[in-house]
Amino acid sequence: MTETTTTGATVAEAAPAAETDRSMERLLRLFFGRNAERFLLFYYEDRDWTNNRHGARRSVGYFDRMNFAAMFFPIAWFFYRRMYLYGAVLLVTPIVIALLFPSFSMSGNTGIAIAISVMANPVYFYYARQRVTRIEKRIDLSPQSRDDLIRRAGGVSIFGAILGGALTAAVFIIIIAGATKG
Repeated sequence: MTETTTTGATVAEAAPAAETDRSMERLLRLFFGRNAERFLLFYYEDRDWTNNRHGARRSVGYFDRMNFAAMFFPIAWFFYRRMYLYGAVLLVTPIVIALLFPSFSMSGNTGIAIAISVMANPVYFYYARQRVTRIEKRIDLSPQSRDDLIRRAGGVSIFGAILGGALTAAVFIIIIAGATKG
């Protein structure tokens, strides 16, 4: 008789999956750097939901999802986390809206800020997992080179945070200058 796990997989099938889970967790830790636990909460939630472990989904708490730095300084936060494309989209969007709809009120900013603060950590987790998976699939790298590349691709960038803050300030100055002219 074949022994099965709680997910219905045989023990022989579950062993490689458990090893892959540990490997991905280790690589994500390399990517996240300090404070990896905060972002690994989303990995554990996603893994448990995918594998349906313990018969129920483990959920990340609401305040674990909130990112107050991303709420108040979203562009700087995305640049700080080396997510330059996401930061650029957030930077360009209010400019495009202001150009296309000059009379449009930006009174919904509070709601947008709260939405960004709730979505920032999960977006960063999925971004990290995608980057790690892409690097891990490269066959031209030794394990040490792969780990070094993952470490360099992740982490934080103080320069990115300063650049994001400066760009945010520049956009606000442009928007305010345009509003006072009209």
